[in-house]
Amino acid sequence: MGLIRPFELPKSGGKYVWMQPSKADALLPICGDVGVNTGVYVRAALEHPEKSRGKYVDVRTDRLSLTDVLKIWSEVSGREAKYVLISPEAFEAIWGVAGKEMAM
Repeated sequence: MGLIRPFELPKSGGKYVWMQPSKADALLPICGDVGVNTGVYVRAALEHPEKSRGKYVDVRTDRLSLTDVLKIWSEVSGREAKYVLISPEAFEAIWGVAGKEMAM
């Protein structure tokens, strides 16, 4: 789904775009290896309920720009991709309610 990941442009010879309603240098919170890091944070919260009860746990391990995220995706997938800034209104028009929520 192009809402959250790059998608192939039809008849482009295998080129991908990632359209987002944010500037390319916007920072995206990254939690690293979800299969590992989520458990580490949950374990710590459960082992220390006096510190974690009723609190939000920020599982962010890093922040990467949207262009850096796309660069990594391209390297890992072996697919050429470009970042495209799209207006929030156009994003909503394409993706509906989900696009409106993402554009907020």
